[in-house]
Amino acid sequence: MNRVRVLIVDDHVVVVEGLVRLLSFDKRIEVVGRAASLSEAKTLMQRVEPDVILLDVLLPDSKDLSSIGVLKAIQPHVKVIVLTGQGKAIRGAAVRAGADGFLTKELASDVIAQRIAEIAAGSPQHDEQELTHREIDVCRLVAEGLTNEEIAQSLVLSVNTVKTHLASALRKLGLRDRVAVAVYWTTRLMGPAPTEHSKDDSDSR
Repeated sequence: MNRVRVLIVDDHVVVVEGLVRLLSFDKRIEVVGRAASLSEAKTLMQRVEPDVILLDVLLPDSKDLSSIGVLKAIQPHVKVIVLTGQGKAIRGAAVRAGADGFLTKELASDVIAQRIAEIAAGSPQHDEQELTHREIDVCRLVAEGLTNEEIAQSLVLSVNTVKTHLASALRKLGLRDRVAVAVYWTTRLMGPAPTEHSKDDSDSR
């Protein structure tokens, strides 16, 4: 099986080294190069011919999403995945600019590897799924420090139902545990206040 050839374009040395180390454990992926600027990436990609480019759009010589189109013009069939610490605020703009995927740096390393493999194969990424209203409610209350029992009481649900919604949110966001949800939610999402009644759940108790 051919490994997915990945070029990492990011000027944060610690981030790049961490990604290289973590992706090296996945036998489906081979990191074939790293670049710290758009100009360096343009030169390097012609030599290493990557299948996927992991791109931080904030680079020393490029501060916007136009870098996606620049790289695609050089190698039209390459998959460009935006990997950013800016959260999901720019996802729509990134997709419109030609990105094939969008990942946040808070995601677990195994999730990043899985999505690289999926996007390289042409599959849609799971991150496109939206949280349901009730999952939003649960995540916000987790971020406020409530236990499952307290969330159940607040939302008038069973504890098992709360656990189900939380597990679903973890899977969709690619996070490992409730601590990661709390950090991710408070720093990235900041969604609307919990609703008293969600339209998407009958909330069987």
